Amino acid sequence: MEAEDPYIAAVLVALAQAAGRDSSVLAASQDEEVAPGATVKVCLLARPSDHPGLYFYKAQFPRAFLDRLDMPSRHFPSNGVRISYYLIPLSPITELARVMDYTISTIHGARPRGAR
Repeated sequence: MEAEDPYIAAVLVALAQAAGRDSSVLAASQDEEVAPGATVKVCLLARPSDHPGLYFYKAQFPRAFLDRLDMPSRHFPSNGVRISYYLIPLSPITELARVMDYTISTIHGARPRGAR
């Protein structure tokens, strides 16, 4: 399935690493302890080759997972990585508006209008 291509996961990991470094989320040195609940969240829009729409990916990476990539010789216990996605249809326009409202509220961590 194109939507679950492993290269998408690699792009999400790279985005999380960059976001973590930009916000000083990752451990600064090998002596620094990793906060167990710290995570880095990233989002990605991708256009499928066979469908008139967009895939919206949302991923949450434990800080320890990202630290493990930067310092592979050090042990970092880590929870699993969460990646989810859904297709945003580009037509009809009413469906596009509804899904974009949901997508934008998801990015900002707010509850979408009409959601329970």
